[in-house]
Amino acid sequence: MSTASRTLIVPVDGSEHASEAARYASRLASALGLPVVLVHAFPASATDLFEKLGAGTEGMTLSHLSGRGFESIRKESADTAFQRAREHMGQGVKVEERLLTGEAAEALPRFVNDQEASHVVMGRRGLGVFREALLGSVSERMIHEVAEPVTVVSSGQNRSAEVGPLVVPVDGSEFAATAVRYAGDLAAALGLDIHLLHASPATAGEIPALESRVLDSSAAWPDEAALAEFGRQSGDNAFAAARDVIADTGAKDLYIKEVRRSGHPAQAVNDYLRELECGEIIIGRRGMGRIQTMLLGSVSQRVLRGAAGPVTVIG
Repeated sequence: MSTASRTLIVPVDGSEHASEAARYASRLASALGLPVVLVHAFPASATDLFEKLGAGTEGMTLSHLSGRGFESIRKESADTAFQRAREHMGQGVKVEERLLTGEAAEALPRFVNDQEASHVVMGRRGLGVFREALLGSVSERMIHEVAEPVTVVSSGQNRSAEVGPLVVPVDGSEFAATAVRYAGDLAAALGLDIHLLHASPATAGEIPALESRVLDSSAAWPDEAALAEFGRQSGDNAFAAARDVIADTGAKDLYIKEVRRSGHPAQAVNDYLRELECGEIIIGRRGMGRIQTMLLGSVSQRVLRGAAGPVTVIG
């Protein structure tokens, strides 16, 4: 579906990460004429709120938050979050506000999945590498549980005021094709360049499908020459497939750059974006079960955790 026919959904909580998401969404909404829905999730009860804050739920303190007191806090939280986000909305952007009931990790995916033709733009609140590995973040849960595009930005992520190219990792898969198509529509609407990036492994251990397997010591590993030839052919095929997809979008006359790198795909993509010092990543969501993803991670998940710019996961 075209980027020009979507509604931007922006979860907000009053944080600087949410403000960064609001700024990104405002730029996109202004350029494409899209409506914005600001959403704020708040616990359903005083007990849930205290559990979220890690406080006790017994005695007078909890009773003080019953009835009108709790509703007042709920409304104040939403009003503050919406007001801070609106400060970053450009003139002429149509903005709606929705207050959701429940934990953000559950309420947000449920709300988005009930909408049609949406695009989520959200901030990423850092949890630390260890805690994220065990629990995940709200943004990563959104990526796993909603089918719509999800763009994740972080406070202070963009080191340049320049709006840079769209960097699209490609490997010839259907997931990459979906990302290329979306990037083509977006690039055409915004007048941006597209950088197609193909990463080929320098060693067998950098092949995502093999890196976490326990192989017998006698197993045959591809040598460097075989890997180099594999990388060349894989890149040729991936770029050709991507250009075929772009030919069907409005971006066919824009500047398209082909970039070849070696190493793990996620590391190669993030390193390249740091070299550019501006731009954003559009990457396909590769289907993996939740248990496997939690244990092994996915390329899109690794890109998201280490990116120096906005990351849109789609497909």
